[in-house]
Amino acid sequence: MGLFNWTPKSTIQDFATKVADEIVRKLPPNTRLTREPSAARISTVLELAFKKSNAFIQENDLGILGKARLGNSFRWALKERGYNDDFIYVATEGLLVLSSKPEKKDKK
Repeated sequence: MGLFNWTPKSTIQDFATKVADEIVRKLPPNTRLTREPSAARISTVLELAFKKSNAFIQENDLGILGKARLGNSFRWALKERGYNDDFIYVATEGLLVLSSKPEKKDKK
């Protein structure tokens, strides 16, 4: 993994959109019509999204710029779907922080 990656921009954007759509399905942005989701529910949904994102990052060997593009695409996808700025900030920060951690090696 380096500074640059050769994963097409459209592939990264499509993945970010797919992850945002999964979050919408499990945590609709307009939850005021029903009831607010619990912190545990929000955490569970976001952790699943982060795991999928980490797998995508590893599979595509995204560099720093690829991760930045993923974070930006994810942020804008959430904004377009109607989430508030606080949720977008927390979700995007979580995605980027977890994706910047080095991959754990299996100990044998």
